[in-house]
Amino acid sequence: MFRSIATFCFALCASCIMGQITATYTNANEHFLKGLSYYDQQLYGLAKSEFNLSAEISNSIYNEKSRLLASKSEYLAAKSALYGNFPEGEKRLMDYYYDKRPSPMAFEAVKDIGDLRYNQKKYSQALEFYDLVNVEVLPEREKNEVLFRMGYSHFILKDFQSASRNLSPILGKDTRYYFQAYYYMAMIEFFTA
Repeated sequence: MFRSIATFCFALCASCIMGQITATYTNANEHFLKGLSYYDQQLYGLAKSEFNLSAEISNSIYNEKSRLLASKSEYLAAKSALYGNFPEGEKRLMDYYYDKRPSPMAFEAVKDIGDLRYNQKKYSQALEFYDLVNVEVLPEREKNEVLFRMGYSHFILKDFQSASRNLSPILGKDTRYYFQAYYYMAMIEFFTA
């Protein structure tokens, strides 16, 4: 009798705890989805706040889903800070990169900073960040984009040998950089011949 009561109490406590964890995870997921909505609307300050809440809640739960949600939330909060021109944006992405380095998302973080510098036409700074990216772990489309941007940046800085090294892997592939890569490779041949 005592055993069955103890077993019942244990099962009841376990189900209450699991219910609380599920409710907490759902709450973190709601903040994450709200953050994505704000991010898509380019409301980076609000997005950063929602992602920070999602990461904070997810870090308090110890399971695989929550760790993944926390990691994505931290990344998107840092990315929101970068695109929202918050002073800590670049530092947060670099911290994320150093904390999660073997992960492909870590390379996405430094790629984002490189992309921002590239779009600002700060090519030497863009190259500093693109050099940290392991292009082999990126999806093919992003790999080609990084290689082209590195090649173009080297071309603008008149480092034709490095430009050629980055543009060569794109040649012959059906990418959006197909014609541009051939054009700049031809220009490199023209300038170095």
